Amino acid sequence: MAEPTRTLQQLRRDICGELRMPFFLLFDNYSTMTGTPTTTALYDSKLTQPDDYWNGDSIYVIDGNAGGNVRRVADFKAATDEANPEFAFSATPTSGDKYEIHSRWNAFEIRRAINSAIREGYDAFAEYPIDESLIVKEDTLEYPLTITARQVLKLWVENPASASVQGLASGGAATYLEDLDAVFADDAYNAWKISIYAGTGAGQIRVVSDTVASTHRILVSVNWTVSPDGTSKYLVWNPTQQLSEWTRLNAARFYPPDFPTTMYLPGSLDAFVGLRFRIQYEKGPAELSGEADTTVVDPSYIMYRAIAFLHSFRAGDNRFDRATHLQEEERYIKKAQTYLAERGHRGPSQTFWQESDTRGGGAGPVNDPMGWRG
Repeated sequence: MAEPTRTLQQLRRDICGELRMPFFLLFDNYSTMTGTPTTTALYDSKLTQPDDYWNGDSIYVIDGNAGGNVRRVADFKAATDEANPEFAFSATPTSGDKYEIHSRWNAFEIRRAINSAIREGYDAFAEYPIDESLIVKEDTLEYPLTITARQVLKLWVENPASASVQGLASGGAATYLEDLDAVFADDAYNAWKISIYAGTGAGQIRVVSDTVASTHRILVSVNWTVSPDGTSKYLVWNPTQQLSEWTRLNAARFYPPDFPTTMYLPGSLDAFVGLRFRIQYEKGPAELSGEADTTVVDPSYIMYRAIAFLHSFRAGDNRFDRATHLQEEERYIKKAQTYLAERGHRGPSQTFWQESDTRGGGAGPVNDPMGWRG
C-alpha cells in the first residue's frame, strides 16, 4: 500500500482553516463565480457581506481562463456581490470558475511556506522508493544512475526462472527488435521484459507487446530510444517467474556519497547480463507547484510548520504587530516539533558497502541462474 499523500490544494486549505480565515469559515474549500465576470470584476451571489468587507484580502483564481491569478481586492460592493481586483485578471473569467479569498497571506506566500516546511522536514519524512530501470550490461563496471537519490540504501540483482531467451539482433527499428536466427512463436513473449545489454542501444529495457513468428520480430510497447541493430545483444524473460528472491549485492561504490550520480561495481556480473538491478534509495520529498502536486510529508506537520513560516514572513513588516507574529511563530514551531517527535517515522536500514561480495566469491557473480557460464 502506498504512503498517504496530500495535495498542495488540500494543504493550503488546511492552513487557511487553521488560521480561521473568514472565507474558509463561510465555505468548506472554494466558491464559484456567478453572473458575468470581467477582467476587473468578480461576481458571486453567495458573497453577501457589507461594503468593503473583503478589501485588502487576496483573490486566488483556481481554474478557468485566469487560473493561477492572485489579486488583492481593491473594493467590494455588497449591492452587486462584486469584488474588484487591484489590477485586471490576465484573462476574462467565466461563470462557474472556482476561486478562494485569502486574508493576510496570499496563495503564493502560503505555497512558499508549505515548501519551506517540506524542505525542513526532509530527514523525518524522506521517501524510500525502489527503482528497477537499470540493467546489467556486458563488461560494464560503471553505471550512470537514472535516479535522483540522496543516498543509495540497498542493491539487488534479479533472479528469473530459466525460461529466458538470449540472442544477437539482426536489426530493428523504433518499435521492434529483429533476430532472423531465432524462432519465435506468435504471442510467445507478450508482457515479458526485453532488454539490450550490449551493442547499440545497450541499457534499454521495454515490455514486449507482441511476438511475430513470420518476421522474427519482437515488438515493444514503448519505442526504443535508440533502435537496435546487428550489434545489439538482447535478453527476453518473464518477470513474473523468479527462480529465487532477488540476490542482494553488498559490494558497490556510489559517487559522490551524497546525491550520487554513478555506481561502480568491483567486478562484472556476467551471469546477470540483461537483468535488472533493484535499487532502494533515499529521496527527499519534492516541492509543490501545481494544485494537484502531492507530498508524503505529514500534513499536520506541514500545517504547523508552514503557519510558523507565515508568521515569520510578517514579523518584520511593521512594529505594530511584530510581537504578535513572533509569539505565534514560536507557538507553531513548538507544535510542529512536538508533532514531529511523536509521529516522525524512521527509514529502512542501509547496506554496509564492502570491497567485494563475500557471498559470490569476491567480485564475480553470486550465482549463474541462466547456466550461461557452464
